[in-house]
Amino acid sequence: MKNLFTILVANLLLLSCTAQKNAPLELNPAFDPIRTSTLNERYEKALRDLAGMSNSAEKFAVDGYNYLEWAVDGKLIDPLKTAEAKEAFYAGLLADSLFPLNYVGLGQIELREGNGGKADTYFAKARSIVDNKKFKATKDLKYTTYIAIAAANIAETSKNLNAAKTVLDALAEVEITNQNIVLQLGLTLGDYNSFKEINDQSKAITQYNKCLEIDPKYVPALYRKAKLYRGAKNNDEALKFFNEAIATDPTFAPSYREKAELLKDYARFEEAIAAYSKYLELNNSCRVQQRYASFFYLTKNYDRAIYEVTATIPCNPENFTLNRVLGYSHLELKNFAEAKNSMDIYFARQAVKNQDASDYSNYSKICLGLGQDSLGIVYLEKAIELFPEYTEGYNEIATIYTNKAIASKGKENEALRIKLYSQAANWYEKKMVKLGADAKDQFIQGQMYYFSQQYVLADTTFRRSSVRYPEAWFWVAKSQNKIDLAAVTETSPAQGLAKPFYEKGIILVGQDPAIIEKNKKNLAEAYQYLGLYYGNMGDINCSKSAWNQVLQLDPTNKFANQLLVTPETLDPELVAAPGDCQLVVYPEIPKEETEGN
Repeated sequence: MKNLFTILVANLLLLSCTAQKNAPLELNPAFDPIRTSTLNERYEKALRDLAGMSNSAEKFAVDGYNYLEWAVDGKLIDPLKTAEAKEAFYAGLLADSLFPLNYVGLGQIELREGNGGKADTYFAKARSIVDNKKFKATKDLKYTTYIAIAAANIAETSKNLNAAKTVLDALAEVEITNQNIVLQLGLTLGDYNSFKEINDQSKAITQYNKCLEIDPKYVPALYRKAKLYRGAKNNDEALKFFNEAIATDPTFAPSYREKAELLKDYARFEEAIAAYSKYLELNNSCRVQQRYASFFYLTKNYDRAIYEVTATIPCNPENFTLNRVLGYSHLELKNFAEAKNSMDIYFARQAVKNQDASDYSNYSKICLGLGQDSLGIVYLEKAIELFPEYTEGYNEIATIYTNKAIASKGKENEALRIKLYSQAANWYEKKMVKLGADAKDQFIQGQMYYFSQQYVLADTTFRRSSVRYPEAWFWVAKSQNKIDLAAVTETSPAQGLAKPFYEKGIILVGQDPAIIEKNKKNLAEAYQYLGLYYGNMGDINCSKSAWNQVLQLDPTNKFANQLLVTPETLDPELVAAPGDCQLVVYPEIPKEETEGN
């Protein structure tokens, strides 16, 4: 856009003050087709059409609103287009300081930028103009201004629903004869209710239906209904109304875009691409071509995404998000070198405020694919630093250290392996310092301490996790056994420190068939320990009882088979023992009283 603000400042002396004119303030219907282009997301066409019209306050207002809508792309807000909108609204005030919609537009920008107080000032100024009879604002302009104020307070993230309700209530007190304004009011009331009653969308639906009673072909109402149903995860109803909107007005482009997004979420990728192709056909521009190209990534057609994105980059090389799409697509195809190249370009050019945690997480995966594990960890650490809500990063870093430890096999790598497991444990500790204790994290952290030979810490950590994970007692026993064996000398034998904890594990998990099945390995290990313990103590009967339990749980257990099954190696004394020792005493489960007893 030309620097309209500069042009008008240069020609300010040529402008007359509207406040001194007797002509009424009114809306010019010549701008209606341009407003329709903006509604249809044909922003480029709106600009082209505006360029051929004479400068006026309303022209700048229409221009500002076109940029204001254009700036919104999903959850992202383009600050440059928002700045263009602000410049256009200021230019409108220079052209005519009494045209109210420029004040409303500036108020919406203040809301977008989190300045509620300034927004209220602009909205109040707009109302003071249309409410003052001396300025001769037509009813249509007055009501349109009120609706625009309400819509602005609803549209932005920092909403002011009370302010929206105030102006909507004021409109409820007047009789509006212009059907287009009645429909716009109904649409805005529906939008208000959709946010006010977030858990009950029936009031919003009622307002949209009232619009359709007035004009059954009023597509914005059908479109809003479809979006509400999609937001409520009622995808069948949403698709029904998107299709109805398309059938009613095949030129209303947003219906195709939203339908494409819905079908993509349904994993109906071919249909999604077809719907987006129609959106591109209606809104053929560099902007839409690039979004269409990116859509192939969302539909998991990564080869096509790379082809389409590469073809569309030249029309707007400043759209750095496309480098991210290329990077993500190459990552999915395991083209790690190409993925890294694209993401390096993206990080070099895209402002941090427009990045997100997934960029760093995916870059980490690319580094891992290239064998650059340390760099991958660095980028996950950056993600945690830049995006505190990205708590998955702690687990991802811990997992990298764990996988590296597992891969470091052999006695020659023991020191490295211990260090890596210790680093994994440290990251679980960092996570719990940040987010609070969690039994699952404690259970995994205990294993990291155990494998890094920090058995006292492992013991303590497993005990903490046992509230939720009773099988943690087996790991307490394993840790105690390691502590016990570490103290063994020629004069000081093992003390059997693990025995009570293995027994506790057996008692806690050994009565429920589902839990037994899940813990067969742990139970077999526990009974094997008891078999060895009682054998060393000379209690052959209890030792055999334990080994019998091992065979029941694991018929392939090497030691149990050697002692009790294999003829060449079996222990005759152990075989001859009755094996009727009660190894553990399960707590008695009270019987439920039956009715009538």
